[in-house]
Amino acid sequence: MKIIKVCGMLEPQNIKETEVLGINWMGFIFYPPSPRYVESVPTYLPQGVRRIGVFVDNTVEEIADKVIAFGLNGIQLHGHESPSFCGSLPGKIGKIMYEKTGEARPLFLIKAF
Repeated sequence: MKIIKVCGMLEPQNIKETEVLGINWMGFIFYPPSPRYVESVPTYLPQGVRRIGVFVDNTVEEIADKVIAFGLNGIQLHGHESPSFCGSLPGKIGKIMYEKTGEARPLFLIKAF
């Protein structure tokens, strides 16, 4: 199976143009030192591809807030997150999502080593 992910999306026009190229996933970087850091929700979010949030040593609450605001389908971790943090994260985020929105959806997790 082949998965194509384009990461570091910021501008609504770039998001629209990239979405139609046949990619599977689109990444949004939530790491402030990155030049591709996305601070707020763009005026356009992709509808036909999975949205992935890229995080570095964020708290569960910070990640959950971005999952909700951006409608993320997955989480990609690039910091010093422990195996136990990674293992518990989807369930904790699901609980926060349910408490804040009344719904929860399955999320997948990618951990970079």
